[in-house]
Amino acid sequence: MGSKLFVFAGSLGGHGPTISSVEMLDTADPDAKWETVSAVPGDTRGWLGAAAVKGKVYLMGGYHFFDPKPADGSDRKRFSEVLQFDPETYKWKTKASLPYAVSGLERVKFIRAVSDKWGMKAHSLDLRERIVRACESGEETQAVIAQRFDVSYWFVVKLWRQWRETGTLHALKRGGRRPAAFDAEALKRLKRVLKDRPDATLAELREACGVACSTVTVHNTLKRLGYRRKKNAARQ
Repeated sequence: MGSKLFVFAGSLGGHGPTISSVEMLDTADPDAKWETVSAVPGDTRGWLGAAAVKGKVYLMGGYHFFDPKPADGSDRKRFSEVLQFDPETYKWKTKASLPYAVSGLERVKFIRAVSDKWGMKAHSLDLRERIVRACESGEETQAVIAQRFDVSYWFVVKLWRQWRETGTLHALKRGGRRPAAFDAEALKRLKRVLKDRPDATLAELREACGVACSTVTVHNTLKRLGYRRKKNAARQ
């Protein structure tokens, strides 16, 4: 932060003990030494992540290792807590917690997580398709999928919602409306197919209309048009 270098808490060993001190070195002063300027509120912690956003530092997640270690049960607890640190006043604020407890995070992932909360990064279409296939399989949680593909949790959440609602995986312009999967021409094709093949599955309707979207989007489009599907025609 400017000329000030901060180190927040940490673990003195691989598995504790953990500390809470905040150390600062002013690199603009050639004679400066490290000084303790604050302490992370609450339990001591290590293996946490940090990111600088708009002049503030955000600490997220981490482990607290119990000292002494308990005779039985876990020797640690993990945090979902997010804390904001002001490097000018050294004051702390508690922000909205992560939707899951997490630790062992790298700094670059947290910068991505914070920025993705307000807008998705321009990841490749191939990566987006693989993430959506993983979400559709239902075999992993979105948090696990985010870790496997090295993207933020918020990116997975927003991409999955975008795919289900619009049927597109392309990056959307900020402030713009999401393009509909079924434009006027696609809707005409859909109505023709329904007339000729009323028992077509959702996947078959999608293919016949030539649209790139999820079957959920096809179902929602039919619902908006007032079509009611027979049970044997609603299969995927």
